[in-house]
Amino acid sequence: MIFFAIIYSNLTVSFAKADLMYRKLVTVSLIISSLITASCHKSGGTGNPAALVGNWQFVYMSYNTQASSIGVGTGIAAGENTKSFSSCNYKTIQNTGTITFTKDSVYWKSICYSSDYYLKGYSYTDGKLTDSFNNRNLVSYISGDTTSRYNALGRDSLSFSTSYMVPWFGGNKIAFNRIYGCRYSFKGDTLFLSTNAQETDPPQTIGNFTFTSSTSGTSVMALLKQ
Repeated sequence: MIFFAIIYSNLTVSFAKADLMYRKLVTVSLIISSLITASCHKSGGTGNPAALVGNWQFVYMSYNTQASSIGVGTGIAAGENTKSFSSCNYKTIQNTGTITFTKDSVYWKSICYSSDYYLKGYSYTDGKLTDSFNNRNLVSYISGDTTSRYNALGRDSLSFSTSYMVPWFGGNKIAFNRIYGCRYSFKGDTLFLSTNAQETDPPQTIGNFTFTSSTSGTSVMALLKQ
């Protein structure tokens, strides 16, 4: 599945440069592709996908994400520590497209949506608040059609042979995560596909600080039976 993203606003990222004893605010737009396998609950027995079979209208996706970055000073910044946290929670709008399940395959057709969300963040140096932001971001997504075989795992989980992509927001990056599995549940005529994901980046050195960053969160896709 191919996603095209139109980023209408930038994320403000604060980088510490202790050797100059000041911090510079840099406005950047980032689109980073990463591979993340969603955690998938497995239990004994063979799942029954009968309730999944049919045509489903894409209703919305919701997200709850958090990110953190911890910086440890070295050299002239030895003993100085920085921490930053960010989060966003939102539901997509202008949702279109359909999803069709057969007994062993799923067809994703023209899944499109927009997001209007606020990214909140806080930065601390040695425990003292040094910066905060609450930035509005408008993003639109258009996907192509794709097909994947799937297997039922237990009574509430699915694994896909081909990934489907959902956006993942956290920290100073926007990542398109390829999800290979999900939990599913029903409420009336609505089907919910839920994923959990997390990512820890390799340590990165900026000036006299070494940063370790991580992102985690959940996403839920809602589908209405046709």
